[in-house]
Amino acid sequence: CMSYVCFILNHTACKSIKWQIPLRVLTGITPDISPLLRFSFYQPVYYVENEPSFPSDTREKRGRFVGIAEHVGHVMTFRILTDDTRQLIDRSMVRPVTPEAPNLRADMDVAPLPGFAAPAGFTF
Repeated sequence: CMSYVCFILNHTACKSIKWQIPLRVLTGITPDISPLLRFSFYQPVYYVENEPSFPSDTREKRGRFVGIAEHVGHVMTFRILTDDTRQLIDRSMVRPVTPEAPNLRADMDVAPLPGFAAPAGFTF
């Protein structure tokens, strides 16, 4: 996503403006880079579809991290490309897919769509 690239460029130092941060030059305030440190682009993640109705009820689904939702929710709200419908959604309850804490139910529901492949050069 081009918006993610723009977000990174606006929040990191730039040589052409003497190693200043563009948003700091514009506003005078140092921007928070916390969302940039949480996930890498196209990283597999679990997101909460809806609020669970019962403590043992899981509503996590799988998707891919594709950016920061700047104008939705709080600062740690992320753009997710869903694995099942291939739609972009904004979610704040997101965690990385890891072998140490898998969600077998969410992993079972993932079926790749024909003709969909990861961008060139990305490994998981």
